[in-house]
Amino acid sequence: MIGAVRTTLDDLSTTARVASAFAAALRSVGRRRVVIDLRGPLGSGKTAFVRALATALGLPRGARVTSPTFTLLRTLPLESGPGGAWTLHHLDAYRLGGVDDLEAIGFLDLLQDEALVAVEWGDRVIDALGEDHLVLELCPAGALGASVPDPEIGDPRELDVTAFGPESTRLLAAWEQQLAGSPGSPA
Repeated sequence: MIGAVRTTLDDLSTTARVASAFAAALRSVGRRRVVIDLRGPLGSGKTAFVRALATALGLPRGARVTSPTFTLLRTLPLESGPGGAWTLHHLDAYRLGGVDDLEAIGFLDLLQDEALVAVEWGDRVIDALGEDHLVLELCPAGALGASVPDPEIGDPRELDVTAFGPESTRLLAAWEQQLAGSPGSPA
């Protein structure tokens, strides 16, 4: 672990602001491939965060980000990533047994793309994500044992972001700067 940030997502509009700051940070550092490992209990907002981020990166009209739980992998175009058009590879690793399962669906080839690679339950396939990635952990806000939030309603949750590797650390620093300069964004 090289760097870490914690913020509270009070509702869906806060999630959208934080995701927009992340999109701006991606554009500012110009990194063409980013891997994020999204962790948290069922219903903690992993897909809601990816949806907000994809929207901020220019998800085309009519395209939808939905949970890839049953399809395992969804690939969507994005119109405004670093340097122009980009791709989102959104994977749910919850039902995967490991790296061999990733190879079977062609995921490891996608890590060569210039793309945003968002892996829900990435801790189940951590060895395949590479040494340079971000971990975004979402959990219910407040004390241990709090009820699981409903991301569609926008219940509060904590977002802990940890950077592993030099490029992800640079991206996290740029994200922090964007958050600090964004009106109404959490600190």
